[in-house]
Amino acid sequence: MGIIVELDIGAAKLASVAARMPVWIAETVKNANTVEHFRRSAAPRESPSHTALGAVTTFIIDPNATPEAWVEEILAVVEEHHGFYSQTPPYDCLEVMGAQPTSELREALAELGFAKILLNSRGFRAEKPQG
Repeated sequence: MGIIVELDIGAAKLASVAARMPVWIAETVKNANTVEHFRRSAAPRESPSHTALGAVTTFIIDPNATPEAWVEEILAVVEEHHGFYSQTPPYDCLEVMGAQPTSELREALAELGFAKILLNSRGFRAEKPQG
């Protein structure tokens, strides 16, 4: 599962990420254009489900808030759509691009069962314990 809060992800990066996981992406002007292009050019998916590989879902952001706040605000929606009661198996890994794991964001992730945070060059990866 990916959450992208970069202001301009770019077509190649979006296609690369969506090929590996369902994506939730902040609806900025540039990202909206990229998503529209991606949807027009992508091969039709077998399943129109937002939980399938290649699925890209946009979410509205508060332009006055931080990317970390955008992630925190969308977490409950992502959990609702991809968690234990919504899909089998539920998601257990979250790749966040464009934000850092602030103490507030770490707390929100912990409330959803994410116990491990791994930093990377684009943001971080959060993991729930296996089993």
